[in-house]
Amino acid sequence: MGCSAEVQRGEMGCVPGTPAAVTEDPAEMTRRAAGSGPAPDPAAPLSGAVRGPKSMSTTQPGPSTPDGADRDPGGPLRLGVFGGSFDPVHEGHVELVRRAQEAFGLERVHWVPARRPPHKLDRVLASDTFRYAMTLIATIGEPSWEVLTLELTREGPSYTYDTLLEIEDRARPLVTPKKDGGKARRRRELELYLIIGSDNLPGLPGWKNAEDVLRIARPIVVWRGGQTPAEHVAALAGRLPEEAVERICEGFIELPPLPYSSTEVREALAQGQVPEGALHHEVLEFLVEKGLYDWPDSVPCPPDPRPPVVSRFQPPPDPEARPDPGIRRRARRDGP
Repeated sequence: MGCSAEVQRGEMGCVPGTPAAVTEDPAEMTRRAAGSGPAPDPAAPLSGAVRGPKSMSTTQPGPSTPDGADRDPGGPLRLGVFGGSFDPVHEGHVELVRRAQEAFGLERVHWVPARRPPHKLDRVLASDTFRYAMTLIATIGEPSWEVLTLELTREGPSYTYDTLLEIEDRARPLVTPKKDGGKARRRRELELYLIIGSDNLPGLPGWKNAEDVLRIARPIVVWRGGQTPAEHVAALAGRLPEEAVERICEGFIELPPLPYSSTEVREALAQGQVPEGALHHEVLEFLVEKGLYDWPDSVPCPPDPRPPVVSRFQPPPDPEARPDPGIRRRARRDGP
């Protein structure tokens, strides 16, 4: 299938080895979930999307394409799609998307909380509103990330095939001709990428229109250990067409194993505990305030482990700085 053990770590290629649907406005959902305060502006290029403000982070995904060349501003728009129940959204999700975005030069990434994941129809999830709000909180600092409500507002199971078709349809008119007789710019091509974990691969042939899913979007498969990519690919042989398996093979990237799972995070929260580094602190504050995941009422929210932010307009005093000698002169001159 073309998977080679010589492909290096981190490069594209194989690495060796039923509630009612949400129908309200996204901004109102966040406002009601947060309890008070203004909701983030839901205005975004695509309907049902919320984009965060520009981040002050210095770890923004790089602008380079996978082969290291600079991204052509007139070239294809690489758009990533990352779906899940996000129950709750944790830092493993964030790191996964960030690494996938860097490795494949994704210009934008859509996070898509699922209303009814087909493989979790018998599981009770936190409310759509709360899961949407937590995902928004965890991603709002990244200007290239958007949270879509497509699946939360759609009846029935949340099928990836339906979501990709809707995103593809909405994203097509990317560049419109200039008005007033101006010269029209050519439209950019759209390249969709589907970000999934390697644990999704065994069940992938059973997805709705799985072959079409892999045709519409190139898969980015995040591998965190366990069964090797070559073993995953071998298990898919005969269950998917060779071309589809080859696309999967080309999309592997490796990340270190997570020390926790979503299930373990929920179990820890029910005991008033949090696995180290598992949750964005604002997400933790939100779920504790709302009493999600059976967080004990008697246990306060742990303090934010990050150092307090000092305003750049009020720098901390320098203990080594010498007092201004002019102060004494002015005091003697202006004194009584």
